[in-house]
Amino acid sequence: MTQVLATNGSPHPPRKWALATAELIIDDTALYGDRYVAAQQLKLKIAEILATHHALNQIDERTLIAKDPTIILDGYHFNRLDDAVRDVIQATRLTEWHDHFEQAAVIGVVTEIIGKHFATAQKIERLWFAETHPDSLLAKTYKSQAIEGII
Repeated sequence: MTQVLATNGSPHPPRKWALATAELIIDDTALYGDRYVAAQQLKLKIAEILATHHALNQIDERTLIAKDPTIILDGYHFNRLDDAVRDVIQATRLTEWHDHFEQAAVIGVVTEIIGKHFATAQKIERLWFAETHPDSLLAKTYKSQAIEGII
């Protein structure tokens, strides 16, 4: 499943990221009745947890860019990913889906989803830096590479 987050040209708020991430982690399309309600509750719980992690990811990226703007040409960092995944798996405890979420393959999928969203949020922070510094050679370089898919 792919989601598109609409923007007004600036970074998305952490809660928007959190809801989009939780939507991909909890697939309730085949559920109904009480199980559907339980899945919706878990999805919201996970979104609440992820809001903090997404906020920290964005704050980290903004802080790194402020300290050294050349990092926009570097790879993405995932120093908060393990904590986010751990907290999501922990949120499933005491639910009927706990055993499912403890499986290595499922943890791998959750890690991939959150990691991709963290990297995309970082890319948006970098694009926002480039957009707000249009005369910077660094910003021009980043934008040309980002458009070409290099970054």
